[in-house]
Amino acid sequence: MLCHLYDGVGVYIRVTTVSIVSSPSLDRSTDRIENVTQPIRKQTRAAGFWGAITLPFLYAPLLAMGVDTLTEATVLFALMVVNLFALVVGRRHRTD
Repeated sequence: MLCHLYDGVGVYIRVTTVSIVSSPSLDRSTDRIENVTQPIRKQTRAAGFWGAITLPFLYAPLLAMGVDTLTEATVLFALMVVNLFALVVGRRHRTD
């Protein structure tokens, strides 16, 4: 038991140990979930990676023509946000 004094008040802290026990059935269900989700994660990363590469080709014409209206600025901003999201999602494509 630990005791710390704060402004004359004693605070007692009891430290306990927590153990996590794994069961074979839990391991099997975790493996099944991993087997199902791994292809989905790979496809999502690939889509994010290639989306991050191709999206600038969509907003390059907007920048070349000039952004004159609020609608054009909103579309440009939305495309850049989607591009940023695609960069984050696809950053680990083909690294594992």
